[in-house]
Order: sequence, then C-alpha cells, then structure tokens
Amino acid sequence: MGSGRRRRGDAGRYAEAEAAARELRRRAQATAAGTAASSALPAHAGRAYVAACDQLGRALLGQGRAEEAVREFEEALRADPKAGLTHYNLALALEAAGRWEEALKAAGQALKWKPNLAPAHALTARLLLRRGEHRAAAETCRLALAADADDLAARLLLAWLRAASPDDAVRDGAQAVALARALCEATAWQSVRCLDLLGAALAESGRYGEAAQTVEQALARLEAAERAGGAADQTAPEGSLLPPFDRAALQERLRRYAQRQPYRMTAGPAAGPPRDGASVE
Repeated sequence: MGSGRRRRGDAGRYAEAEAAARELRRRAQATAAGTAASSALPAHAGRAYVAACDQLGRALLGQGRAEEAVREFEEALRADPKAGLTHYNLALALEAAGRWEEALKAAGQALKWKPNLAPAHALTARLLLRRGEHRAAAETCRLALAADADDLAARLLLAWLRAASPDDAVRDGAQAVALARALCEATAWQSVRCLDLLGAALAESGRYGEAAQTVEQALARLEAAERAGGAADQTAPEGSLLPPFDRAALQERLRRYAQRQPYRMTAGPAAGPPRDGASVE
C-alpha cells in the first residue's frame, strides 16, 4: 500500500477520533455541570474531562493541527498538572508547532512525573540536537535506552550520533556499527534508513568498501520500493532530524565513501521542519 493511501486512511481515522473525543468532552462537561447527561458518564467527571481533552489533542495532532492540539493538552493539564503522558503529548505538539524551547520544557515536565518515560527522553534528545548539543543529545539517548532498550527513536538517533556527529567526542565507530547492525537485523535488512545508517557507521570505522556496498544495497531497496509504488521506508517518520535517505542523498554518500570520506551531520542548530509526533495514550 502506498504512503498516500496510508495518509488518507490515517486522516479518516483521526477525524473519527476527533469527533468521538469532542463528544466525550461534551458529556464530561455536562456531567461536571450536573445536567441530565450525567447518567451517561462515570462518577469521576473531572478525570473523564481530562482524558477527553487529551484524546482530542492526540486526534488533532494526528491531523497536523498542532496549535489546536497544544490548547487541548494545556486544558487537560490545567485540570491535572501531574499527568506525565499529557506533558509528553504537549511537548510533541509544541515541537510540531515549531515552539522548540517550550517543547523542551514540556518534555522536562513529563520526565518530572514519569522519569522512566523513554519516548520523553528520546524527544528531549531530539530537541537538544536541534540546538546543536550533540553530546547532551547522545547522553539523553542513553537515558532513553536505559528506560527502554527497544526505543526505536533513541536507537536510531544514538547510532547516527556515534557514526556521524561533527563532535569528535561523540563519535564511536565500533559502537555505531554495532547499533546499526542490530537495527538492520531487527528490520530483516529491508530498511533503507538502517542500511544507510550502517554505511555511515562503517565509513566512520574506515571500512569504506563495505560502506559503499551497504549504500548500494540501500539504493537497490529504494529503487525496488519505487517500482512497487510504495513508501521507501517507515523506520523513521518524515520530518525527523535524521539525515535524508532519498536517492540524491544516498548517491552523494556513495560518492563520499568512494573518496574515503566519512559522512558528517550538521554541526549547528537545526531549523528544519518539525518531526511528525507519535503521541501516547
């Protein structure tokens, strides 16, 4: 199934979720006000209202309506300031709205109430990377993986930092190869993103021939996906801060490796598009 069809399906799903959440919020408001609709809701109307606002925020964020989502999450937090998952969802919405410093603060609040929430650590790492703080981003990825060794966002970001950070103190070729190879194995060697990452890690380790062969494999996978009319890779969402892996980017890296030159990520603050968020229920 092509990515366009998936997005259309997602749009319908999120629109339905929005309608359902708005109805839940209306009923919760009615219950709190003591109207006749109260019999349709649980006794804890306040909690129901918070849950409805959070659900509505996630539905709006899924439709790309970030500022509206921010308002819903903030409304939920006014009623329950200790809701760690809602703080995390607010951080995602703020990031999607391009309000990155506010997003970083919201992620910090999420971790205050849920210190082992791996996605919040991974989001913090991504926001630190936007600032150009590669060392802090790598350390925060480690915290995410200590909380959840399978967190994909943290695994990908840490591997890229070890392979291609412009900061010599962050790069570690051997660890990058190990992380990238594990990701390739987890995706049955079918992920263009992970093959590209492994190529960068091998180049950082001075194994340029293997790096070039791996990128050629990534290009072959990309071309096969294009012929099939499907998405090249779903390993990392569009709009993420990871290096691009379209045909031009892969061919450029192939040229670099042929010249025995490693790939390097951007050193300074990132001003690119916000990442697509995966909110948490």
